Amino acid sequence: MRILDITSPYWLDDPRVADGRAHSLMELACPARDASAILAAPCSCMPVPTARAYGADSKRLLGAFLLPFPYLPHEVSARYVGETDASWQLRVVSALDAMGLVDADGDGMPEWGRLEGAPNSPEQAQACADRLDGAVDSDPVFDALAASLADAVAKVWPGGYPVDDEVYVWQNLAPICLVGSAALSAHRALAAAPVDPAGSVDLLKAMRQSFGPYFAPEEMTPVGVGAWYDKHVGDAAVMMDALVSLGLESQESADLVKEVANEPRA
Repeated sequence: MRILDITSPYWLDDPRVADGRAHSLMELACPARDASAILAAPCSCMPVPTARAYGADSKRLLGAFLLPFPYLPHEVSARYVGETDASWQLRVVSALDAMGLVDADGDGMPEWGRLEGAPNSPEQAQACADRLDGAVDSDPVFDALAASLADAVAKVWPGGYPVDDEVYVWQNLAPICLVGSAALSAHRALAAAPVDPAGSVDLLKAMRQSFGPYFAPEEMTPVGVGAWYDKHVGDAAVMMDALVSLGLESQESADLVKEVANEPRA
């Protein structure tokens, strides 16, 4: 069985990646007292800090202001009635993706792109923090970045960011991405088992924690996990088709995921 490369911000086949990136974000940008201030659903490699992570009572490092979140228009970053952690996170990710702010690392895994004009010193970052907190009425760096992101939103959505439509889409799509990612994570665990049994077990433990009672094989053995996977592999195909239909995934990538997901086990 082949193991997939993570090439999309909308699905994931290893929840440890989400947790690891959230931990890095806490260390390098927003060392929040509460880990839940950074949302890292197990269906995306792109954790997103909440407003709480950027609050005046939170510690914010220079890295926090190299990211787009504090400068986003309110209509994009706000959390609306009915949004779950996962649907809000993925909606924000999709908005930033549409705005061209999602890049890829050397392995092709999505990561946040470079924000042109971002603060380049702790002093500039502190000035941006003061502007964000309302301690000052203006700051040239913060205001320029906020204006730039507002312009980017206007270019993507000339009629304004379609809040109701986007909230609706991601309220429906996020659960599909979660169950599809659970299936692909089980696939990775099964594929890794013959060559890295310890790593496979570690992944299965992470899945139990991330997906809760949804991931509940009758027994935590290759046979038990395989039986669970066989029942749920179709969820991955449904997810890929949904992403393709919305222009969030290429047909070529979707076909590859489906092909790998349906390879026979050794």
